[in-house]
Amino acid sequence: MAENRATRIPVEKGMGMKRTWWTLALTVAATTGCFRWYGPEKTIDAYIQAVQEREFQDSFRLMSTELREAVAGLRGEPLVTFEEYSRSMEFLNETFEFDRKKGKLHFSPEGVALIRILGLGKGAFYQVDVSQSRSRGDRAVIQVLVVLPYNLMDRPNHARPGMVFWRLRRPFGEVYPLLYGLPYTGRREELHSIRIRFDLTACEEIHEPSPTGWCVLSVMAMPETAE
Repeated sequence: MAENRATRIPVEKGMGMKRTWWTLALTVAATTGCFRWYGPEKTIDAYIQAVQEREFQDSFRLMSTELREAVAGLRGEPLVTFEEYSRSMEFLNETFEFDRKKGKLHFSPEGVALIRILGLGKGAFYQVDVSQSRSRGDRAVIQVLVVLPYNLMDRPNHARPGMVFWRLRRPFGEVYPLLYGLPYTGRREELHSIRIRFDLTACEEIHEPSPTGWCVLSVMAMPETAE
């Protein structure tokens, strides 16, 4: 099942009904020996897309009750309605952009800063490492290897002089800006790869149905694996 990903994986918009294509996909996964990881991997793909694109309705559905409460608590929200959740996610995205300009990021379990700074779903390559992942009952812990090809990521067709690209360096969490089209002076150090960890739970019966049957409990970097 593990494969390099650099494209968006759409979240299903329909809810609450069985789908023939979904049943067929699960059957194929089972016959190829990938059934154990199919749901969690699809959840990771969809969650990364939702966070990166600020699709709050999709990330809301893919998030566990515990993580929803943690997100709402960042702004002191007493309840976890979708409106309050959306305000908290807007706050997290604004905080990320503010901290990035200051050159030092702070990471929290919902993964907004981590997913956005790594460019997951927008150029970075990531691959589930099944050998380092595990599942038991309704819980799964998935390790994902992320490789950052900065030489490709900061040269999109629409780039123009003056555009800013942000690069991670040591220690993990520190960033610096690179202006496209202008020479960079000084010593350059760039993150090449790092592993991140997704903790997930089966959540079909917990709250509003997730399209994959799994929800994210947390997503955190593993700084000791940074190269």
